[in-house]
Amino acid sequence: MLFEVRGHAFVFTLHLQPGLRNWTNANREAYLERNNIAYKPLNLGGGGQRIEYKGHKVWLTNKSVILYDTNSYFAKEAQAAKSRAIYNFIKKIKGLERLLKADFTIKTGTQYKFKVSRQHYALVKNALARQYNEADEKLEVYTEKGLWFLIDNSFNLDEAETVHSETADTDNKKVQDFFNSLKAQPNGVTIDSLLQLSESIQQNQLLFSENALAHVDVIKELGLSVESLNGMLSDIFKALNK
Repeated sequence: MLFEVRGHAFVFTLHLQPGLRNWTNANREAYLERNNIAYKPLNLGGGGQRIEYKGHKVWLTNKSVILYDTNSYFAKEAQAAKSRAIYNFIKKIKGLERLLKADFTIKTGTQYKFKVSRQHYALVKNALARQYNEADEKLEVYTEKGLWFLIDNSFNLDEAETVHSETADTDNKKVQDFFNSLKAQPNGVTIDSLLQLSESIQQNQLLFSENALAHVDVIKELGLSVESLNGMLSDIFKALNK
């Protein structure tokens, strides 16, 4: 199977139900020390502990468990990579529950409440990324919401990457569809040709607007002429009726 997308740099935030039994800073530290689980205090206002679990950094706080996933997930599309990452996250949470003797589920005892706080999806072996990397140039694209697209080669995979925390998966699908549509063109559509097409459309729209304005003036003149002709005919009919 040919994989096109690498999902990575995931951060998951698991929200805990209020009043979780024995889940306070003091109780957690005592448990970690009693069970020889290495940890470091978090320098946060509400406190917390940092531990390592199966190669992943985990933050334990009174309100949440935050897992920094170090894995890469290869798939045909971003959504499939995301699903694999979430599946692995749930497995890690269940393992943490066993390790910490805790229950992180919400209300029903079977469901977890969490969000994907960070997600990156890279199109691997991308032609545009290869061009930038060969020229040793950088590309970063921003919107009013911040950085959403960049060229990266940290894994020597020539990656065109979508990185917005909320929309990276849907952004990646749009970018993937765009590049696939270019690849499917028999004449090899390029960015330059798209820009030329856009400029041509704009020129046509400008010409249409100018012609429309000219036609408006003609119509106005024609309307005045018709009004004048009607007036003349009215005068002639009045004269004939006398």
